[in-house]
Amino acid sequence: MGIAAYWGLGSLFALPAFLHCTRWKIQVKRNLDTQMFFSCLPLILFNFVLGGVFGTLVLCAGLPDSSFEWRSLPDVATLARDAMVWLAANEVIFFYSHRWLHSNKRMYQAVHKIHHTWTAPTSYSAIYCHPIEQILGNSVPLLVGPLLCGSHIFTTAVWLFTYMAHSCGTHSGFWFCDDHGMHDEHHAKFNVNFGVHGVMDHMYGTLKLPAQSEE
Repeated sequence: MGIAAYWGLGSLFALPAFLHCTRWKIQVKRNLDTQMFFSCLPLILFNFVLGGVFGTLVLCAGLPDSSFEWRSLPDVATLARDAMVWLAANEVIFFYSHRWLHSNKRMYQAVHKIHHTWTAPTSYSAIYCHPIEQILGNSVPLLVGPLLCGSHIFTTAVWLFTYMAHSCGTHSGFWFCDDHGMHDEHHAKFNVNFGVHGVMDHMYGTLKLPAQSEE
């Protein structure tokens, strides 16, 4: 499912950037640097494999045996509870880990600065980052919720697919996602929008939408 989300939907989200489309583009004056993209591809491929292997090992070791019982899928109430925990855990952990990567100068220079090479991101740049960030900043926030709930592996897979598609959308550089350009603005301004959905940023006063979204 990760392949379908990242390489399937991610490719669809990236297509307008490769075609240099300007309609629905957030940073209209910034075009995709294809030479830069291909130079980043080896690390992207490495992180895709790293995240997949890490996530598989963690879920297999941390989920209870009942999570792998295919004959008994969770009911609607359980799914609703799990989804709320997934979203909350991801928002809180991603916000604090992401803000820490910015506030700690050593970590920013050594780790997070790689991801911010893309000031006008494309969908593939969602996992263009230091391998440490791929684990601590990208994978861990996604996995904590399912581990806390002991979620079924099928619904966990759907959650991971949905979030990966969301991440590709928020990095696409176009108005394809539900964050109103929030994460694109983070790449442009650096010191705003550290969270996923804006809840934690609203609490801390770091929420900032692009001018087009505010109008």
